[in-house]
Amino acid sequence: MSNKRTADVCTDIPSAKKPTMSKSGKDAGGAAGRVEIDENLHSRQLAVYGREAMKRMASSSVLISGMNGLGVEVAKNVILAGVKGVTVHDTATVGLPDLSAQFYLTEQDIGRNRAEACRDKLQELNTAVAVHAATGTMTDDFVRQHQVVVCTTAPLAEARRLDALCRAAGIAFIWAQTRGVFARVFTDFGPAFTVYDVNGEEPHAGIVASVSSGCPAMVTCVEDERLEFQDGELVSFSEVSGMRQLNTQGPFKVKNCKAHSFELDVDTSGWGEYTRGGIVVQAKEHKTLAFKPLQQLFETVCLASPQALAEPGELLLTDFSKMDRPGLLHVAFQALDAFEAEVGRAPRVADAAKLQALAEGVNAALPAAAKVECVDAAVVAQLAHCAATEISPMAAMFGGVVGQEVVKAVSGKFHPIFQWLYFDSLESLPDAAQLAAAGGGGADEYAPLGSRYDPQIAVFGRTMQRRLSTLKLFLVGAGALGCEFLKNLACMGVACDLPGGGAPAGLLTVTDDDVIEKSNLSRQFLFRDWDIGRSSPPPPPMCTVHSFPHNIDHCLTWARSGRSPPTPAPPPRPPPQGLLEKAPREAAAFLAAPADYGKAIRAPPPPSARQQLPPPPEVLLDNRAASFEQCITPPPLRFQEPPPHRIAQLTYTFPEDATTSTGAPFWSAPKRFPRPLVFDAADRAHASFVQAGAILRAEVYGIPRPDWAADASRVAAVLDWFSGRGLNAYSISCGPALLYNSIFPKHVERLGKRMSELVVTVAKMELPAHREHFDVVVACEDENDEDLDVPLVSIKFK
Repeated sequence: MSNKRTADVCTDIPSAKKPTMSKSGKDAGGAAGRVEIDENLHSRQLAVYGREAMKRMASSSVLISGMNGLGVEVAKNVILAGVKGVTVHDTATVGLPDLSAQFYLTEQDIGRNRAEACRDKLQELNTAVAVHAATGTMTDDFVRQHQVVVCTTAPLAEARRLDALCRAAGIAFIWAQTRGVFARVFTDFGPAFTVYDVNGEEPHAGIVASVSSGCPAMVTCVEDERLEFQDGELVSFSEVSGMRQLNTQGPFKVKNCKAHSFELDVDTSGWGEYTRGGIVVQAKEHKTLAFKPLQQLFETVCLASPQALAEPGELLLTDFSKMDRPGLLHVAFQALDAFEAEVGRAPRVADAAKLQALAEGVNAALPAAAKVECVDAAVVAQLAHCAATEISPMAAMFGGVVGQEVVKAVSGKFHPIFQWLYFDSLESLPDAAQLAAAGGGGADEYAPLGSRYDPQIAVFGRTMQRRLSTLKLFLVGAGALGCEFLKNLACMGVACDLPGGGAPAGLLTVTDDDVIEKSNLSRQFLFRDWDIGRSSPPPPPMCTVHSFPHNIDHCLTWARSGRSPPTPAPPPRPPPQGLLEKAPREAAAFLAAPADYGKAIRAPPPPSARQQLPPPPEVLLDNRAASFEQCITPPPLRFQEPPPHRIAQLTYTFPEDATTSTGAPFWSAPKRFPRPLVFDAADRAHASFVQAGAILRAEVYGIPRPDWAADASRVAAVLDWFSGRGLNAYSISCGPALLYNSIFPKHVERLGKRMSELVVTVAKMELPAHREHFDVVVACEDENDEDLDVPLVSIKFK
């Protein structure tokens, strides 16, 4: 029985059905409050969007119609972002040209529906997102099941219909197309869309030093940092003594903002005298946008120009060297819409004159204020040259742009496109002189070869394609951008053979010394769950990591491995890695299907990764913990290994003055002479190591954590920790809130309080039940009274 989620007739998708999104981007029914966010997977997104925006995203369903290159890029990005459900829709079947930009299609998919052909691969990106495929006509009921609708292949008439339907139902609508090196995006998020945070920046803040009595009131702040407030912004106060109305009223509008002072547009003469203290924080304002429908932006003027633009609205500028280009492209694309509606296909090079005449007619029908001075025939001709093609780089670029607009629509975070974006990269096209210099430019320069690269050849020519096939390229980094580069380079045919033979293929080499973590999966689309812990490519040699580390990367690699290896004996066996993740996963796989596990472990090629892991019996029997106490000193996580200590053995074999056979010092750079640690329960770093290891091991075996295992992390304890390292910590802050500062006498009473209590009561931060830590910023002075800020100190409070 197939596990594919498909629909021949687009009427209903039960598991993707949601309440309709309001104009402000909120979900109906309060569903967002019950959504759990995978913090390990979306850690970076949480830092950018915030928890509430992520909850709104995780409660939203998105429909993407058109699984061409642009459509699959949008789907990939939206699925990785973590919405609740995505429906990919298409009525077209896969053809050879689709393989140029649609990276999830292969030659074996030719003849299949494009949405069905890529659904399974899209689902692999994020198993928490329900991905469905639909292949029929989009009915009204079907469209209304979603919060955002994206169209990448719809003609103008269909785009108008869908926009009107979405607008009436409170659904955000996005219409986007790439045509060769040209692109356009249109957005309609409704008549009253609320942007909760226009720029995503942290609110500006300052520490109050004084407040005058009167109107206007002058507020002076300490001169540690320059204030970033702007005239007309709103601010709120907290912790002010004397003028308590500042804490309870507001927000207040500021004016005459200077480096360390500003004025409040309020009369404080009756509020008493300012005594001391206070934090002032920018109150970020919401912004409401009134989008216009697609239908309103057009009107029928004459038969020669049925799509004349009467009220274009705002055209987003992307290139300051082309100030007049957005208006010209707006006219040219309306001519393109008119051509396709009349002829039934995209224009070709031979149709440039007809497209130019349509563009002239569109421009002539515009109001005087909206007319472009000149309809550039060269630009229109290049649009005719490119209009029927789609190329990978443009699909990737605008897949990111449109994917971000989807996130803005469902989260209300960041200012959306309002409402048109036009782009061209005509500078990328080769001219006749360049082609001639490269030995190309003949009559068949842009003729197809019968290959997957034909759309790219139609835009750039055969000469460029041959050049790409012979490139020798070295890519450093296989992270988020590296994965995108690899995908684009492959789709473009870099270092790939062309039909008919010819020049030898080039070579694409990629290197990366990092290890794949779960958080990588939300942005590096080439990796999957089963890749976690693997390197891309190999990490440093384990002999370096475990015996001769000389930089922090080696220490991190050792930490990821789960434990240090047993005492080495020549030749050293591979280190047993990942006792806290990989080994339990292997044991779980064995328990789930013992017979299948046995077949897999014996199957060729030799499973070298499994050879480095303890067998399931060791995890399930020999080293199994039954209580939290047994988690504290299991053999794999002991602070010190049994004698002879591995490091002590290493320094005994190779003392500090040891030399090589040539007489050179053995411990020469980059080797560093090690010093074995002796466990000291009074050292917080040592105790924290054992505590963290015990807690992680208890999580593996599902053992409850007793209250005594948690560190309360009081303020005094944090200060003492820094003091033990020669630093005088005088200030602790969480976000814009000041939790402790030694200059304030009243803060002395906070020394005995839990940090988690101050975070809730002072910083007004919500600490969900599943959270175990929070981050603060600590300001210190060293022995020379030099200031030192520690920008991220993670406090474990459970």
